[in-house]
Amino acid sequence: MRLKLAALACASTAATLVIGLAPAASAASIAPTLLEAGSVQDDNGVLAVSAASDSAIKQITAHFFPRWGDDTTTEAGVTQDFTLHSGTADNGVWYTTQPVQLAQLGDYRTAIELTDADGDHTEAADGSLDYNSAAVFDAFTVTPAKPDWFHQDVTVSGRLVRRDPGTRERVPMDGVPVHLLGIDDSGAATTATTDADGRFTQVFAPQRDGSVSAYYNSWEGSPYAVGTTTGTPVRVTLAQSETRVTLDAKDVGIKPGQTAKIGGKAEVRNGDGAWKPLSGQTVTLDPQGQDGDPTATATTGADGRFTGSLTPQSTKAVNVTVGTDYAGFLALSPVQVARIHVAATTAITGFHASLDKNSQLTVGGTLNTGDRQPDSANADIEYSKDGRTGWTLVKSLTTGVDAAPGDFNGTFDAPSQGYWRAHYKGTPDFAASTSDVLYVKRTATRVKGANASPEPVKKGRTITVTGALQQNTSGATWKAYASQKVTILFRPKGSTTWSALGTVTTKADGSFSKGFTAKKDGTWMPALLSPDSKHLASSGAEDYVDVR
Repeated sequence: MRLKLAALACASTAATLVIGLAPAASAASIAPTLLEAGSVQDDNGVLAVSAASDSAIKQITAHFFPRWGDDTTTEAGVTQDFTLHSGTADNGVWYTTQPVQLAQLGDYRTAIELTDADGDHTEAADGSLDYNSAAVFDAFTVTPAKPDWFHQDVTVSGRLVRRDPGTRERVPMDGVPVHLLGIDDSGAATTATTDADGRFTQVFAPQRDGSVSAYYNSWEGSPYAVGTTTGTPVRVTLAQSETRVTLDAKDVGIKPGQTAKIGGKAEVRNGDGAWKPLSGQTVTLDPQGQDGDPTATATTGADGRFTGSLTPQSTKAVNVTVGTDYAGFLALSPVQVARIHVAATTAITGFHASLDKNSQLTVGGTLNTGDRQPDSANADIEYSKDGRTGWTLVKSLTTGVDAAPGDFNGTFDAPSQGYWRAHYKGTPDFAASTSDVLYVKRTATRVKGANASPEPVKKGRTITVTGALQQNTSGATWKAYASQKVTILFRPKGSTTWSALGTVTTKADGSFSKGFTAKKDGTWMPALLSPDSKHLASSGAEDYVDVR
């Protein structure tokens, strides 16, 4: 069958006239109406016809003419092989059952004949057929679709072919550009080039969630496949891995104006549940409060360790985190709080120390901490033989006990001579401080060779108590201590009370001797009880005498 374009044009005009007069005639006389005719999307060789009528459309005939011919061009092909694709027989869309078979590729005009069940017939020169090879993504994959921190690389691959509209034969498209969208955060497309089999591959590491698709434009590639085509987008979702931060210390003390160092280790949990060092990541150190202290950051090393620096104006809690709370490979870690204590200056004033005759040291002083007072504070009383090294804790005194806040005092046994100081160790909120060093000395004394004789002794006879009083002049050297009053003490048998029975003055060589009437059994002991302010008291050996 051969139709001329001019005849089709007249037929089309006639159809339009018939449709226009339809309301005046009976409903049965209305001819079919062609709504649209054209290639099926993504399947160039198939023609789709959309039409409506007052009764079922029984026959559709499509004639094909080269698009760029003149009105006298003869048809290139014809088909009546249509199947209802959607809708109803009186108002639907019909597809050719098989791809149209034409001798040459190209763009074609269509002329459509429609006949309904009432015998009404319409001819319309309206429509087109894109009868060119179509570029088709024969395969398109994105693997893995859920990358994680330990498997960040995503491989995009596929195959681009040209599909013949009539035979459906697929031929690889070699050496043409394929644009990959969604693998660049900037939004720009990355271009891959197909190989001899039409295949392409690109590897990338996504930084956020998004869709990845492939796009081909025939104007940039093969002249055998026209138009554009896009691979079905694949959604890439970043799987977030759990992170954590472990701090070296949760309390850091500094002096006003100093820089605090906050260190620790950042880790990420792998698929097996094991924690691994998190390298090359930013750790955020965010001071709490609204007083202007800026946020700081630190970068983790290969071992996951980091050190951040902050210089707060006052004691401050700092939130330390790694990771992110939005899309990304690393989930935001639980907040670890480090507290930077800007220590207040302290000072120990009024420190004093004195040693009594019984080698009891009395000390006292005041710990000054400014406007704030610590909840509790101890002043450590320390001793050194030379005042420079070997400081030893002897007694720790709590401030404010039965005294004003900050005051401390106490009494305890002590060496006969040496250097003393009060030391406050400090806390993260209060700086350490040390008092002035004081030298305290009393010369030690002793009664050498103390003896009460004779023993036993008859009642009424004389008991003589003897000995020698000495003083320690230096180190292991003892010398006579003359002109001192030594008290003779007696404790009767069965008693716990000492009584002073008399005194005796030491001679130039420190010796002394004093007699007493023997009255009862008991213990005798000579002692220096009242030394001057530079000496310590001392006593001799106890000596029991049996009175008969």
